[in-house]
Amino acid sequence: KSKKSCPHLPEASRKIKSSPDFKDIPIIALTASVMKEEIPDILKNCDSYLQKPVSRNVLLNELAKFLPHEPG
Repeated sequence: KSKKSCPHLPEASRKIKSSPDFKDIPIIALTASVMKEEIPDILKNCDSYLQKPVSRNVLLNELAKFLPHEPG
């Protein structure tokens, strides 16, 4: 069994996504390190993930995928 970088992420994201009031809120996991085999598990209850360090441009581009905005 692989060591999880954030053991509470699956539980927290699962609770958020199972709530009718919050299920449509995007979750972007932020992790210091992730193994390729962990990515499918992260994406089961998260809409995306970013690996640290995250540049400003990468963060803004990822947020733009989930937030209404005018392309510019």
